[in-house]
Amino acid sequence: MKIKLRTIVTVLATLATAGAQETDPSIAGLEKASEDFVKAYNEKKAADIAALFTEDAEMSDLKGEDRTTGRDAIKARYEAIFADETPPQMALEVSSVRLVAPNLAIEDGTVHLTPRGDENEPPRSTTYTAVLLQNDAGV
Repeated sequence: MKIKLRTIVTVLATLATAGAQETDPSIAGLEKASEDFVKAYNEKKAADIAALFTEDAEMSDLKGEDRTTGRDAIKARYEAIFADETPPQMALEVSSVRLVAPNLAIEDGTVHLTPRGDENEPPRSTTYTAVLLQNDAGV
């Protein structure tokens, strides 16, 4: 399975969001969500990625044609990515975080993917949007 790099990924997660320059107290601790996602991805831990998502989470490309629904399906998607190829190293650059309800935030940013081991393949980046729901524990 190839990772689509020119997409906007929409995700519902169990954690609020990450990386605001000045952390608003109402979305404190959000950096951990993105950090946990990137760490799990770079360590090829599909179960850890899936644990960040709600049971009925959804991921899709910009056109909505490549859609994955549900935590188990998201886990399977990442297991396939990690099994079929050497995924690139990932880094996130969060550009904005907007609190749209007491426990709901929207994060926009850029995913940077750097190939591992192939010097001829250039790094690539794509934008993303994540809709994140804070869980009962406040994270």
